[in-house]
Amino acid sequence: MNTAKSFQWRLPRARAVLWTCALAWACLQDSRATERLFTYSYEPETMPQGAMEFEQSVTLRTQRTKGGEVKQGDFNRWEFREELEYGVTDNYTASLYLNTSSESFRDFSQSPATDFSRFKFDGISVENRYQVLNAADHPVGLTLYLEPRFSGEEAEVEQRIILGQRHGKWKWALNLTHATEWTDHLHATEGRSRARWAWRACWASTGRWGWKCATTMKSRNIKIGRIPRSTPGRW
Repeated sequence: MNTAKSFQWRLPRARAVLWTCALAWACLQDSRATERLFTYSYEPETMPQGAMEFEQSVTLRTQRTKGGEVKQGDFNRWEFREELEYGVTDNYTASLYLNTSSESFRDFSQSPATDFSRFKFDGISVENRYQVLNAADHPVGLTLYLEPRFSGEEAEVEQRIILGQRHGKWKWALNLTHATEWTDHLHATEGRSRARWAWRACWASTGRWGWKCATTMKSRNIKIGRIPRSTPGRW
């Protein structure tokens, strides 16, 4: 049986199992949402021991060009992540992710142009965050991050060094990131291995009903390394 098709066939059952586990655990535990102010940058705080949270996130990537080498009009890619997060200890938080995506575009490389659409299972990933320095007790908070992902055909390992601190109503976070991917049923290394840094600052305000607002002031990604595509036996 084709691996990708097999995973896609099992996807509804996997989603149902994840939902069931999350709801059952929520009924037995006191669930408290974590205060996360940034979308893509992580903060050094971890969840308290025994705390649990279920979260769903959706990302839309849209509007590529139909000209040049891309030739993809009306492009839309929806990325879905379902997360079950648990505080193993006060310093160690683990999360289980179910990753899927839906992609559609009009392919202008064909004559006449054709419509393309697919739903893809992007794998299961396990996120691990260990807090080395608590920002409440040190000038700067420090957390180490490791997230492996596996989808049957592809795999990825991402590491981060997370720094951050709060100064009154201002808060900043700095992420140093390195990621490596394997494709073609793990026989080839994807042509990139990069480290990127990003720092963001925000001003958070709590109103009478507990709402919060945050404004990103700076965010930047820099690629500083690259690994050429390789296969076993070739260097």
